[in-house]
Amino acid sequence: MVMALAATLLFVIASPAVGLPIGDPLPGNTSPHGGYSASTDFCVQCHSVHAEALDEGEYALLYANTVTATCNTCHGLPLYGGPASGARDSNDVTGFTTGIMGTASGRSAYTDTTPAASHPLYATNTDGTGDGVDMQTSGWTYHGSPAAWASANEQEGDGLQCTSCHTSHGDFGALINSENGVVRTTADGDGLTDVDQWAENTAIYYGSVAGQPAVKYLHLNGAVWQACTGMDGSGTCSDLTTTDSEGQTVSLYGYKLLSAYPNFNWDGGGESWGVDARTHDQARWCGSCHPNKVATEYGGTFHNHPTGCTACHGNPTADTTSKDFPHTSSFGQFLKSYPDGLCITCHHEGELP
Repeated sequence: MVMALAATLLFVIASPAVGLPIGDPLPGNTSPHGGYSASTDFCVQCHSVHAEALDEGEYALLYANTVTATCNTCHGLPLYGGPASGARDSNDVTGFTTGIMGTASGRSAYTDTTPAASHPLYATNTDGTGDGVDMQTSGWTYHGSPAAWASANEQEGDGLQCTSCHTSHGDFGALINSENGVVRTTADGDGLTDVDQWAENTAIYYGSVAGQPAVKYLHLNGAVWQACTGMDGSGTCSDLTTTDSEGQTVSLYGYKLLSAYPNFNWDGGGESWGVDARTHDQARWCGSCHPNKVATEYGGTFHNHPTGCTACHGNPTADTTSKDFPHTSSFGQFLKSYPDGLCITCHHEGELP
């Protein structure tokens, strides 16, 4: 689920922050998903190293018995069971009276409680979509070494859950669009060959010129990642932001706390989001679970309509109450509109053969 969380500049031992830090903050919010240091008490908000956990949770030493239930302590989930169950006062647990506590974001998240289409929690496969991908809870080990997929963790119902798409640990996890992730600067037809780390002077596709994707270069301006027309911060630079499905200005760095390994597909090599030609990295990211919806030249198994997913899918244009794509939608298949209304947004009169 999209944990559009807030953050202050608490990146003492974490990776560089950005103008809109990880989680895209609103004033007064503090994200516990990054910036861990001796001044914070973030870890214990989600984890319990002793037996005082809710339901005596055991998986990854979580405070609650499942990943989703742990997320629900801070994040209200109307679609999945009501308001937040209550954030844990980890300072009270540890006696760290001056420790900084994390808060849930003030941004909107779930708005449609009776959706016509959704990514249902605990779904174990994508058979209903024609993709046939198993979605099982990932295994985990100590010392940060990824384990193979496993369903033996006895999660509630197993299958699709918050961490199937998101990393709760920010820069300390497998975060998309970060120095720990990758950038695929692929143009049309170039396949998956051009791979770089997120670093100074990395070339990305950002914005457009005359309707064509424009190549720009990453530049760390103090604590703010920017996209510049020239290398080494030369030329015209702008803070690296984008517009999300709700029309909000958000950061591309650590976009929505997405994991670079969707569904914890560790063998997938990691992925970027929204920084290559025509958002085809979005298609490959979603294609980890939905390969049958991605053109073969972009890593999928189906040769058709080679666009980014958000060209067709998102919040319905005719329904202003649906704002939480890709979690729920009042339109089937998360479509922005129904054909022919969807098709003619790109294919105009007089331009067809």
